[in-house]
Amino acid sequence: LESLTRRLQGLTVLRVASPSSVASMILNLPAPHQVTRSASSELWSVAFSPEYGGKPFYYDKSSGKERTQWDRPDVLLARDVNVDMSLFGVDAETSLTVADAVDALREHHDTIEGFLRTADIVTKVLENARIGYEHDVAHGASGEMHKHRRLRRGNAALTAAVFDVAGGWHLLRAVGFNVETKDGETFLVYTPPSSQPHAALDCALSRICTLREGAVKAGAQPTSPSTSHTGGGHTCSHCAKTIDDGTTRLFSGAHDAPPGEFRYECSTCVAEDKPPYVLCEGCWDAYTAGELKHASGHNFETIHPITQRHGTYNSPGAPGSASPWGGLGGGLSVGRARDRLRERTGL
Repeated sequence: LESLTRRLQGLTVLRVASPSSVASMILNLPAPHQVTRSASSELWSVAFSPEYGGKPFYYDKSSGKERTQWDRPDVLLARDVNVDMSLFGVDAETSLTVADAVDALREHHDTIEGFLRTADIVTKVLENARIGYEHDVAHGASGEMHKHRRLRRGNAALTAAVFDVAGGWHLLRAVGFNVETKDGETFLVYTPPSSQPHAALDCALSRICTLREGAVKAGAQPTSPSTSHTGGGHTCSHCAKTIDDGTTRLFSGAHDAPPGEFRYECSTCVAEDKPPYVLCEGCWDAYTAGELKHASGHNFETIHPITQRHGTYNSPGAPGSASPWGGLGGGLSVGRARDRLRERTGL
């Protein structure tokens, strides 16, 4: 009880009014049977706000949503920890550490698109780590460790998408990644305990999945004609800005919707099965000016904004095209390309 109380007091994102009473509640709850994490308690339920980037909020069911709060009620916090302990076999402190890190990931993003992008990348990293671990177990200790179990700290894409995102580093450590140094480089290596090796990882995936599903549902609820489309859901890997690909104006018809933007995707990262690295127009200008660094020798693809509902995606360098903007048909706005040239050169 004392150890769990101290862990509750040390949480960075989860806010607990009375750590000792919550600790007692966690330890005294009966094991759940076929309960899902999104299930409501007798008094409280969770919903996801489309106006605030799909973030979860909690409401008192007896008041008909008149009484709401951002902080997870103590009874739901205790219930979720109890679910983790029963379904995944983790202890209460591990559950709380994972929950705190996942909530920090969610709090870091003010947009649904930004959170979904991070959630998908983290999910892929965790699932790949499991695959790599099982591969090494099946093939014995001989040979080199599977590549998916080792994350290089200097990887620019992972740094921007996970390591430097609030909660990202702590989440990886919580599920079994440990810091190792080799030839002067720092790595996070997935070395979970031999007993129930993926318990904490499964716990994290479950919590991410719950928040992701809630954000997706919130994104399907239009708040106004101008925001009923979210511009394709692309996020700059450097500044985390949402890159509108033109669909907001195209499908909403709103006069105040932003014009579509060019985005620049590292095709080398895609080919090497690394997390996508995408730059917005402003960060691309900084990159070409030498003010922003990415992996040496990597190539970028220019992806044009969408201006038609059919044949919408365009890529540069179409065969036989003499235009520096690539193929100009099938939905690409020549006027937008000229505007972009004026923005970059002042001509």
